[in-house]
Amino acid sequence: MTRNRLIERTMGVVLAVLLSGTIDALPSFAESSDDSTDAEPKGFFTRIELAHGYKTAKDVFQTDRYKPDRPSTVFTPDVDAIYVVFEILPRENPAHILGQLFLEKGDGRPSDTLLYEEGVYLQTSQDSGFLELARPTDGWVPGNYKIRIHIGERVTQASQLGTLRFKVVPSK
Repeated sequence: MTRNRLIERTMGVVLAVLLSGTIDALPSFAESSDDSTDAEPKGFFTRIELAHGYKTAKDVFQTDRYKPDRPSTVFTPDVDAIYVVFEILPRENPAHILGQLFLEKGDGRPSDTLLYEEGVYLQTSQDSGFLELARPTDGWVPGNYKIRIHIGERVTQASQLGTLRFKVVPSK
């Protein structure tokens, strides 16, 4: 057997072993019940927080940088808006971030209720931004809310990066 033929056979065996391990691993991955879209967004964001507002500062390139003002996951019905303030990884293309605001099921609601969507378009020079979630037309109903965070111009199942949750409690 020539040296080249021996190398070809060895590479074929190694490739077969690697592929068989990968194929065996696929069903267990596919059967995983972990719904990462219901977890807090990670990866694309270096920081993401809910807050009562935001502060602006200039970075070394004189680009606005947004920081959360009074971060919280609990709000009262009298708040005018809730802000999702975030920082993202540097990138070569602009990014469109969308947030879908839901009132979660409960108190007689059989399912989550989509209240509205809000979006922001970030140029490549922008590494931070915010979504302003204004008080819904019917006001902030005490209860649990969630914000599904998406990237792209349209909401699809594949565009969802994760979910943030907050609570609105009655005023004291």
